[in-house]
Order: sequence, then structure tokens, then C-alpha cells
Amino acid sequence: MVRFKQVLLMVIGLLFLAAFPLFASELRLSEVNPKITKIEFKVDESSWNEVYLDSKQIEVSKGSEQLFIRQYKESSLVGRELVYNYDENQESWIYVGLNPPKKVEITLSPYVAVMFTNKTLKHMYSVNFGLGVESEFSFSFHKDLIFIFDFETKYAKSNNIWAKHFIIFGGDIGVGYRFHLANKFLLTPSLLYGIQLHHYVDALQDEPIYLSHILTMSLKAGYKLGLNMNVFITPNAQFMLDSSRNGFLFGLIAGVEFTL
Repeated sequence: MVRFKQVLLMVIGLLFLAAFPLFASELRLSEVNPKITKIEFKVDESSWNEVYLDSKQIEVSKGSEQLFIRQYKESSLVGRELVYNYDENQESWIYVGLNPPKKVEITLSPYVAVMFTNKTLKHMYSVNFGLGVESEFSFSFHKDLIFIFDFETKYAKSNNIWAKHFIIFGGDIGVGYRFHLANKFLLTPSLLYGIQLHHYVDALQDEPIYLSHILTMSLKAGYKLGLNMNVFITPNAQFMLDSSRNGFLFGLIAGVEFTL
């Protein structure tokens, strides 16, 4: 009985090995730039897998129609995705070109913020802090030129007798330019214009809400944690202007940026 099981297992193993070429195909990468530190591939709509650079060999199941390959230098993507189609007649993968880049790239960045007023705004409050979310859009014609939309909610303790607290709602739009520095660092100066709605809490005056204009200059310093995620800290300088008051605010925001 034991002998029969051993023979049966051997036969099954030989059948599997014989059938393997029917279920798998192979692509060998002949030349790889020495500056490339990682290569990934995916088949059709599957997830990405890493290629072992020592063997430079990719094995995929037969029946697959398309193979995509992308290359990295450190954590930065190099160039565009390479596309291969499987040729049944030649029984091999044929290079067909580059995958078209995304027409629009969108990021979403939740953050925390704190801002301090200069002396001309001290009569309102000394500091405000809160949460916000920033979204950036870049286009394939120039992916480092970015368009920015920002929304935030903040709290401030009042320095005057007209209210106990302020709840501040703000929105900005603007433009920036992303610079890629060495070792995964990014630097993005930007200029934004927006409005802020100040709501007096426990107000003693008839109009507990007022609107102000805001001009913001910022310098975002980011660090890449991966292809689709960065962490950042941004020094901000704001100029507030309305019919009865104007002045400067200075502070920081910090958060995480996700590429959608």
C-alpha cells in the first residue's frame, strides 16, 4: 500500500511538470540599467509583483493577454509602464509600446494646522488651530505644475469681549510647482487665494459672522514613503484682509499625502 502511494505521488508530480509549460510562460529581461533598483510587473488586471533582479526572469500563467512592467530608482518611478502582448503563434511576449500616462493625477492630503497672528490681529485671537484637507491636480502635459484646492476648519480663543471663541471655515485655490530633490525629498512652493468665514461663538454683537480674504504663500517640504504616499510639513504665511481689519498670520501645517 505504501509502495502504491509513492508511485501515485510520483506519477502526479511528473504529470504536473509535463503540464507546467501549458499553464506558464516566461519573459527574460535581457538588459537592465544599473541605476534601476527595483522592477515590478503585473498581468492583465492583477496586482503588482516584484521581479528578482538576480534572475531578471518573469513567469506568468498562460492565457494572460497583457503584461505590464515598471522600473524604479529608489522609490521614484522611472519612465512609463512597458506593455507586452502574448503572441500565441510565437509563444512569447511581444513588446508593443509604452502605457499612456494618466491624463490627470490627483492627490488628497489630510493635515493639522496651527497659525499665529501678528500684533495687528492680536485683538481677535493669538492662535488658531484645526484640521484640513488639500487636493492637488496635475496634468500629463506638465506633471510638476500643480493646481491646489484646500478646505479647513479651525478654532481660536477670543482676545476681546465681543466673543468667547471663534470657529473658522476656510477655502483656498492656487497653484504651485513641485521640485524633486535627492533622496526622496520634494519641495513645492505655492501661492493661494481664498476666503475665511469667522463665526463668533457666544457673540455680544448683532452680526456674529464675518468674511475675510486670505492670500497664502507656502513652501511644502515632502518625503516619499512610497509610490503613492508622502509625508509633509509646510511653513505658511498668510495675509488677512477685510473691510475693518488686516494683518499677517504665520504657522505650520503637517500631514500625509495620498495619490489616488
